[in-house]
Amino acid sequence: MTQHTMSSDQRYRCKVSLDGIESWAGNERVQQEFEALGFKDVVVQGGGSVRVAEGTWTGANIAVEIPAQISDIEEINDPDEEDDEDSDEEE
Repeated sequence: MTQHTMSSDQRYRCKVSLDGIESWAGNERVQQEFEALGFKDVVVQGGGSVRVAEGTWTGANIAVEIPAQISDIEEINDPDEEDDEDSDEEE
């Protein structure tokens, strides 16, 4: 397993690669797994062996062990924050 430093209240996107029987899991099940790890506002797209998951980390700033099924982790902007920025620009 590799490590990744998670920042509190940061939104992340990653690739989820599922093998064998894992690939039968629905997106709702994958979402539940991310929520159990400490993410909120989780969205999972795709199907079969490859999914894309997004969620906001609710824990402290910490280095966490990343399971082999997770790759291509990237920080992304929270869509709610973008809406707030847009409304500021309109004023």
